[in-house]
Amino acid sequence: PEQVREELKRHIFTTVGHFRGRIRTWDVVNEALAPDGSLADTIFLRKLGPGYIEDCFRWAHEADPSAFLIYNDNKVEGVGTGSPDGIKAESFYQLLKDLKKRGVPVHGAGMQAHFNAAGVGQRQRCPTPRQVKEQIHRIGQLGLKVNISEMDVRVSKLPPNVQQSAQRQIYHDIIAAALTEPAFD
Repeated sequence: PEQVREELKRHIFTTVGHFRGRIRTWDVVNEALAPDGSLADTIFLRKLGPGYIEDCFRWAHEADPSAFLIYNDNKVEGVGTGSPDGIKAESFYQLLKDLKKRGVPVHGAGMQAHFNAAGVGQRQRCPTPRQVKEQIHRIGQLGLKVNISEMDVRVSKLPPNVQQSAQRQIYHDIIAAALTEPAFD
């Protein structure tokens, strides 16, 4: 564990330090949550425990105090039990809330929006624009900025004559809803 900790710390200090003052925003920790909302089984969790997330943010901040630091994850865009990934979205929010409560220097949240326009069932549907707006709003209430760090809308399982219009509508509706929230960056 001590070797993993030292190598992780060295990597963050080397990378962020090298670009200090030149790169404004860093995705410090990416995809630390499993699909069920628990912490993902990674070498960092196994060797360092859950505190590694906080450590990474503190080291990145120490390496460049002026940098904007983000936690980024997927399937976390829609809030609520009716949301396809409501459990993971709630864990995302709770993780950010806990980091802020403990004074960890996290400034933003990135949401990877990987949608399937033909999705059916609880885990396959796209979240509604309202669910996305509500997630951005409550994360904003924590004092964080929110971005959609990735967005794609798969349409291959739809009939060819509706693929483009369905994709365009989902992009439009999600971005339009996000833009109504002051925390959306």
